[in-house]
Amino acid sequence: MRIIFCFFVLFFGFQSCKTDIDPAKKASIVEHMIGDWTVLESTRNNRIAKSLANSEFYITDTTFSCNFLNGSKAFPYSFDGRKISVMNPEKSVFTVRFLTTDTLILKTEIKNFDFKFTSVKKESNE
Repeated sequence: MRIIFCFFVLFFGFQSCKTDIDPAKKASIVEHMIGDWTVLESTRNNRIAKSLANSEFYITDTTFSCNFLNGSKAFPYSFDGRKISVMNPEKSVFTVRFLTTDTLILKTEIKNFDFKFTSVKKESNE
């Protein structure tokens, strides 16, 4: 009996750890991500990367681009609620660490270096 109880506790414990995100919440997150983002601060292996100052990200509902990877070419991407997987030759993956309506923090690895980008959304001219 104790074994059955332990099995159920483990089973339901693992079920509660699922990372599936509600599709409505995911759509809301994507809506906040869409736009042009200017990098205020970037770090490479936890050190300020001055060469990436004023870099930019451009995110639409279907494409992702930035002005420091492959020029400014836009690539399709997928988003699982936490990670942006860009379908470029490098198969870049950006983890969304923080997102509000005007601030986006992304982490990624490029050529074995850890990068963190803190960016703000550009104001639209509409």
